Amino acid sequence: IIACAGSGKTQVISQRIVNILKSDPKILPQNIVAFTYTEKAAAELKSRVLKLCKEQLPSLVGLVDMYIGTIHSWCLKVLQEHIYEYQKYSVLDDIKLKLFVDRHFQSIGMKDLNMEIFKDTNHYVQLMSIIRESELTNSTQDIPKEISTALTKYEETLNNAAYFDFTMIMTKAFNHLKSDIAFQIKIKDKLKYLIVDEYQDVNPIQEFIINSID
Repeated sequence: IIACAGSGKTQVISQRIVNILKSDPKILPQNIVAFTYTEKAAAELKSRVLKLCKEQLPSLVGLVDMYIGTIHSWCLKVLQEHIYEYQKYSVLDDIKLKLFVDRHFQSIGMKDLNMEIFKDTNHYVQLMSIIRESELTNSTQDIPKEISTALTKYEETLNNAAYFDFTMIMTKAFNHLKSDIAFQIKIKDKLKYLIVDEYQDVNPIQEFIINSID
């Protein structure tokens, strides 16, 4: 859907979800996934879908099993549901991530890039995210060796402490979707319809994930 703000895209998407559920009694709410750009947008879409379902499908059960939310949250959900080792992982928000990076300054790769503790923390965190979320993830030869080494140290340090940053949630999910057949089957057997709001704003790693489960 290409349309300006306030033109009714959310209502159209909401009705589209309801129409899918009405079209075939074999389609369950758990078979539908809708990605939104923000949690606020997810809350609005959930509210609209719930209202329309009450009006048009009053006997429908299982709406709580329909996923409507960000790609990050969905990736975390499926990783922790289907892969045991990730159940112990916690997610670092922006503030906690910066504190974590400063605490592990010596081993996390900042020194390799001639960055200073505290002063360059924001730049370092942004760099780690940009590399993994960009098209560079498909071509490691395009990444300078010192940055590639820093990235390896960064991810190893997070893994050893059982932490995710927001980008790592997506890269882990994508890697499992690409290489773990059992994980892929579990996801695809359940998911029948995928809806992506604000598709123009997805980054390359998010697009890889969407294409992997499509």
